[in-house]
Amino acid sequence: MTEVLYPIFSSIPLIVGGVFILAAILDFLYYRLPNKLFYVIFYLFPLYIILSFKFHLMSNYLVFVGSILIGFALFSAAIIGGGDAKLLAAVSLWIGWNDIVPFTLWMLIFGGVISCFYLIFPKAIFYITGQIRGFVQRQTFLKKGIRYFVSDVDVIEGEVLSLQQKRMIPYGISIAGAGLIILLKGML
Repeated sequence: MTEVLYPIFSSIPLIVGGVFILAAILDFLYYRLPNKLFYVIFYLFPLYIILSFKFHLMSNYLVFVGSILIGFALFSAAIIGGGDAKLLAAVSLWIGWNDIVPFTLWMLIFGGVISCFYLIFPKAIFYITGQIRGFVQRQTFLKKGIRYFVSDVDVIEGEVLSLQQKRMIPYGISIAGAGLIILLKGML
C-alpha cells in the first residue's frame, strides 16, 4: 500500500467504530437508527477492501446477506425493529465469518445486561434519557447535529416515552457494542 493511501485506510475502521457508537447513542436516546448511519457503514466496507487489498473479505458479503435474512425474520416476528435489523446486517458486514460467533456472544451478553437494566430500573433509565434529551435540546450545536440524523427530534418525545413505558429495549446498543468490540479486536 502506498504511503499516501495509508492514512485513509487506517482511518476507515475508526470512522466505522464512531458510527457504531453514534448508532448506540441515538438508539438509547431516541429509539431511532437512521439510514445515513447504515450507508456510511455499508459503503466504507468496499473502500476498505480496495485500499487494504484484502479481497478475501468479499466473503463478508455472505454474512451480510445471511444477517439481512435473519434480521428480516426477527423484524417480521416483531422481535426487533427495522433499524435494528438493518444495523445487524451492516455491522455483520464488517464482522465476517471468522468473528461471527464471538460477535453473537457479545451481542447476547450486552442484550441480556441491557434488558435487565430496562426491566429492573425503568424509572432511572427514563430519567437519564430524559435529562440527556433535554440537555441536547438546550444546546444548539448538539440539537443541529442530532437533527441531521433524526429530523423529527422535536416531535418524537411522546413516542419515545411511550416506547419506554412499554419497556421496549433498544437492541441497537447491543449490536453496536458487540460490533465495536470485534472491530477493536481486529485493529489491535
